[in-house]
Amino acid sequence: MRILLLCCIFALTACKNQPPTRGEGTERQLFGDDPLAADWQEWTPRDTSSTPGTLSDHSTAFDYWQVTDNGHREEAWAAIYGVLSEVRRVAPKDYDTTFRMLMTVLEPAEADGSQQLDATFFAARPGTAPMFEGVGWRLWRKLPSGATPSVTVWMRRYEADPEYPAEAYIWFYGGFEESKSMTLHLDGSQNWAMRVSSGIGTGPETPIAGESQLLRGILIATFWEPIIGPQYLETTIEKREKTLETPTQQPTAMGLPLGDRDIDQVFTDSVFAPRLTLFPAKQQE
Repeated sequence: MRILLLCCIFALTACKNQPPTRGEGTERQLFGDDPLAADWQEWTPRDTSSTPGTLSDHSTAFDYWQVTDNGHREEAWAAIYGVLSEVRRVAPKDYDTTFRMLMTVLEPAEADGSQQLDATFFAARPGTAPMFEGVGWRLWRKLPSGATPSVTVWMRRYEADPEYPAEAYIWFYGGFEESKSMTLHLDGSQNWAMRVSSGIGTGPETPIAGESQLLRGILIATFWEPIIGPQYLETTIEKREKTLETPTQQPTAMGLPLGDRDIDQVFTDSVFAPRLTLFPAKQQE
């Protein structure tokens, strides 16, 4: 199923933009000779976070992965490139330069190690209604200028719902003061209707037309199915054993408090099974 959906990604993008040639070094070397790349070569890096400031009001993180698995990073890039291509096609045209820049700079470049993929597993704070759990995948890159453009896929499901996400948000973070960041909301309660809002967050939304069901399938196949159920505890995705520090624009664990879940945060039907050490056995007196 994942192979079929990845084929759909390439079919989706085949008649649109071809993936750019990877590069390294300065922004001018990275962007090559594309005359339109001059639109962002001299831009000013932004120092604000790539995630909504209110995210921690409702969520805490219980696990955080910095992925080193090149195979999974390539699959993540293929999925995100397909999403970028489709959303760019239907989004307002004043976002076009930002989308072109993201499609250029986020391609994997193992030679310089600047492209990063991480995953943050989160749950609703105790007392939140309704309770939810989910994961946020973030693909980002630190450029020589210090800018850190990124695309974040944030999905959640609610307690007693089916094992698949109820909704997804995608945050397209330009990383420069002159770029136009955007949020895409895929709403499962409305047949996965697509709506966009300006900036990073959950501001006023405008409906747009697009291949929402295909995007849903791509996101679930790449960013959900490989890490739920037994795969969460027995994952074969390679990741760092020791977490490295990240730039302030791309905070560790998406800026959420990171620690073990409380018992109230673990659903009886959780798709992220708790480890046996989560609730230590009561000591005998």
